[in-house]
Amino acid sequence: MRDRLAQGRAAPPRDLRRRRNPEEGLPTDFEDNRDVHYENLRQPLDASVFIATLKEVMRASMAACGEVISKNKSGGAKVKTHRGEPRWHIPDLGKLKVPENLRALHTEVAARWGIIDLLDFLKESDFVTDFTDAFTTVATREATSREVIRKRLLLVLYALGTNVGIKRVADGGRHGETEAALRAIRHLFVNRDNLRKAIVTLVNATFATDPLRAHWGLTGAGVVLGLVWAIWHLIPYLQAGHGPAWIAGQVLFTVALRVIIAGDGRRLCHPEIACRLHGGRVKCVRPCAPGRSGRRDATWRRRRSPPAGSCG
Repeated sequence: MRDRLAQGRAAPPRDLRRRRNPEEGLPTDFEDNRDVHYENLRQPLDASVFIATLKEVMRASMAACGEVISKNKSGGAKVKTHRGEPRWHIPDLGKLKVPENLRALHTEVAARWGIIDLLDFLKESDFVTDFTDAFTTVATREATSREVIRKRLLLVLYALGTNVGIKRVADGGRHGETEAALRAIRHLFVNRDNLRKAIVTLVNATFATDPLRAHWGLTGAGVVLGLVWAIWHLIPYLQAGHGPAWIAGQVLFTVALRVIIAGDGRRLCHPEIACRLHGGRVKCVRPCAPGRSGRRDATWRRRRSPPAGSCG
């Protein structure tokens, strides 16, 4: 290795500095002025004195440690015997106390916005759309009432969707359902086809315009949905730094597209197909527009880039 390094045919190892001869790192006048260098290091010239001092420090430290352990002031640390040999035993720290600032932050967030359980979202969604009706059993018949099945389905979907697990949902709730009952529902009702049907039901209900069309007509329904969608994105537009003219144009664009979606949904008789068609239109038109990039995050990346001359 030494010859290869000298000839430049091998790369030096990363820890070459650690493996070098320590005497090569000494000052050139170390042998002539050894007493001066040892005095700067605050170490004795005699090796026996250095070893004796080190032993004395170690004995004093061990004696202090033994005294603390004997008085039970070591925080639970003890010396135990394992297979005939002494071993240090360090206890678990346990759960730490919640900081007061974090507790105050949680209280303020709960008081300002409240807490909504994800299970409540599932219940409300099923109350409006009845998407649990899409889950049919793989057995020959259903012996349990549909209300009980709906309740168990919501619990199972909550357990699977949040990755909490059926066992924890069964053990930690006041719903009165057992783990065996929930696992039976999971085995008989929850499969790929039923999940796809439920998702389609939710998507169709999300973009349903029948009640709005009955009240305001086709164009009115599209305008209402477009305004709601534009208002929902108003704050992100302002945070992105866009001006009033750009925001107004984007609002008009959103309202117009919602009217088109409402018309397509009526002609195609399927809101999901209309939304997919709308997404394809936007993806095709956006790169062709002058001064716009086909990538959604181009404007964001331009905003995040530091200005010239800044330290960022």
